[in-house]
Amino acid sequence: MPTQSPLWETKPARYLSHIFGHEGEGSLLSALKAQGLATGLSAGAVYDTAGLSVFKISIAIPNSAFQSAAMPMDVIRKISDNVARYAAVCRLQAASEGPEGYPPLWKEMRMVEEMQFR
Repeated sequence: MPTQSPLWETKPARYLSHIFGHEGEGSLLSALKAQGLATGLSAGAVYDTAGLSVFKISIAIPNSAFQSAAMPMDVIRKISDNVARYAAVCRLQAASEGPEGYPPLWKEMRMVEEMQFR
């Protein structure tokens, strides 16, 4: 993704981190947990320089996921497919809500930041 410094006002990496790192109902983590593919998840920009920024999604995979799979790569494929589907759904939802994307999410993030500031 592009470097985040010039985008300090809109904070797209933080927005993506909030979307992918959400742990409640309908989240990527809840879908992975329901399939026995994850016990935890974190997401965010891990490296930002003048030319680029790296966004990382870390998923804690339980041993039981590998034990029940025929091949270890099957687990990785299932997780990758879930991440891709979740990203596609988020993209469609943002597009359907117009140029403002997820207004309720922005409001929630703003409230949290204001509480942390106090």
